[in-house]
Amino acid sequence: MKFILGLVFGAVMSFAYVRYNVELPTVLQLPGLVQNAAVVSAIDADLYNLEATPRHRQRALEVYFQAQPKQAAQIDWEAGSPFLNALHKRWATRQARQLKGQWTAFEVALEKPELRKVLERAHGTSDPLALKQAMLWKAYGDEPFLQAWLARHGGPVTQKTLYGRVVEAAKGWPVRM
Repeated sequence: MKFILGLVFGAVMSFAYVRYNVELPTVLQLPGLVQNAAVVSAIDADLYNLEATPRHRQRALEVYFQAQPKQAAQIDWEAGSPFLNALHKRWATRQARQLKGQWTAFEVALEKPELRKVLERAHGTSDPLALKQAMLWKAYGDEPFLQAWLARHGGPVTQKTLYGRVVEAAKGWPVRM
């Protein structure tokens, strides 16, 4: 019973922390705060050493992000959110690659006469390119993040331009931020 109550309390606190920024009282956080300060002090040498190896700098950042998440988020925000932008770009690239993979699957599906007839009726065309574009457009409709990303980075997308835009995005192309 204690386990279940602890699990429920943990889930509620996690939700409240993420949604409403609710935290435990400072007194209960004190051991963690002291530990985090000690950890950050230990990585200062690598964090602020401009000659440190890339591996050491990356590890120092990992530890800093873990020990000082609020400060790391504030620094990212003040710098124009490069970390958040890179995270969004990575997610959009992943979704675009998945969507691009469906294009090949559409080609395989269209080789099956029975399935092709069903798809032609569903999309109102027998032209292979137009049919694949219609099927890709339908799949694209299930990707609201990618829709917003492509609109923000390159303008509106149409059924005819979608495949080209997806191919670009799947490459992780450089975009204006």
